[in-house]
Amino acid sequence: QLYFRNAIMAFKCLTGRVPEYLSSQFIKREEISGRATRSSQMLNIPLFKSASGQRTFYYRTVSIWNSMDSCFKTLESVSAFKFNLKRKLVKDFMDS
Repeated sequence: QLYFRNAIMAFKCLTGRVPEYLSSQFIKREEISGRATRSSQMLNIPLFKSASGQRTFYYRTVSIWNSMDSCFKTLESVSAFKFNLKRKLVKDFMDS
């Protein structure tokens, strides 16, 4: 359930459906390096050395977003994102 909520929040942040103060925290790698590479559309992963830092909302959300398939990242609406994500999670659960 935590995965699902964080994935939805990441989608909202990256599609401008939340206030600016929240969405501005998520930085793409290309904004830092200035280069167009295969991973330039991924989010910059914060450097937390401690386990408690890696349990933060921000770290988990970035990790979840970077691990998602690109087909989820190009969806237009939150409802389509939720529907497709639920379908994938159920399929993954049934396959395991």
